[in-house]
Amino acid sequence: MKKSDTLIMVVDDEPTMCRILERILLEEGYKVVVAMDGGKALKLFEEHNPDVVLLDLMLPGMNGREICRRIKQISVTTRIIYLTAKAAPTDSAERKEYRIEADGYISKPATSRQILSAIQKVLASAG
Repeated sequence: MKKSDTLIMVVDDEPTMCRILERILLEEGYKVVVAMDGGKALKLFEEHNPDVVLLDLMLPGMNGREICRRIKQISVTTRIIYLTAKAAPTDSAERKEYRIEADGYISKPATSRQILSAIQKVLASAG
């Protein structure tokens, strides 16, 4: 799949983070749609069916894990990458849950190289 055919949805409640991620992804050649809360994310997901979702875990209202579960009920092919300032889980049971729920995990702050690498990795695993 060409980058120009790949749609990535960014879900983060921080406007600055959304703008930064959108710029990085657009400059790399991806198509991008942005949501700043869970309700909007699910609505945009159903409208656009993105290939990859960069999903913050800590959102107002519906948290990222709940959004992830709902997306996985709708689509088994969409790849989800948790992108969060929350520390990576140290508890092995929680780490296992994250790996089951999402296809990747990036801790903020992250470099554009880390973000793009994670996206390329999950797209490659999608076959």
